[in-house]
Amino acid sequence: MKPHVGFPKEEYDRRLAGVRERMGAAGLRGLLVAAPENVFYLTGLEHQGYFAYELLVVPLEGDPILVTARWRAPRCATRCRGCGTSATPTASTRCPRHAIAPKTW
Repeated sequence: MKPHVGFPKEEYDRRLAGVRERMGAAGLRGLLVAAPENVFYLTGLEHQGYFAYELLVVPLEGDPILVTARWRAPRCATRCRGCGTSATPTASTRCPRHAIAPKTW
C-alpha cells in the first residue's frame, strides 16, 4: 500500500534534519515527541487525538520509531513517513513504558 503522508519526502528530510541539528547542539542523543501536532510535523501522521498513546522516538541517527497501540500499528505503518516499518505495537492505549525503556541512545 502506498504511504499517505501530509508532505513530500524532501520536506520530511528538511524537518528531521533541523530537529537533529538542534538535538546535536543540545547534546541530546534522542528526543521523545508525544504531542500529536509535533508528531505530524515530523512524520505526516495524523493522530486521532489525545486519547490514544503514541510516542515518536527520534534518535540522533537512524530511523525514528513510532510507539503505538497494537490496533493503530497497521494504519501508522502506511501513514507515517520515515517510521512506518518501525511502528512498535503495544497491547493497549496505556503508556507502553516497556516498549521504550530498554532502548539505549
